[in-house]
Amino acid sequence: MTDAEQREAARQFVNRWMGKGKEDEDGRSYWIDLLTNVLGMDNVTERLNFEKKVVIDGNTKRIDVYIPETRVIIEQKSLGKKHWIRKSGIQEMLILLHLNRQTDIMGS
Repeated sequence: MTDAEQREAARQFVNRWMGKGKEDEDGRSYWIDLLTNVLGMDNVTERLNFEKKVVIDGNTKRIDVYIPETRVIIEQKSLGKKHWIRKSGIQEMLILLHLNRQTDIMGS
């Protein structure tokens, strides 16, 4: 994909998703669309883990999207809602990121 094609794909992506953004309903489609049509990733559904379960301090949590080959963790929130980042949420993510670097907690 050329730079011009990618810019056009990004423009179309923005237009398609304008005003949408419900985490539960749109999350998977959004990431598949972005990674496939804008970033040119092949076999996206085989390369992503949605709602990946991890255990932190004995509690099972879910990661919205996890990309094992790059160890990218995506946490998505719904459009238009106020989100206050709780200290515990930040601490939890930092623990998860630290563990991800130290071990293969994601089980990919």
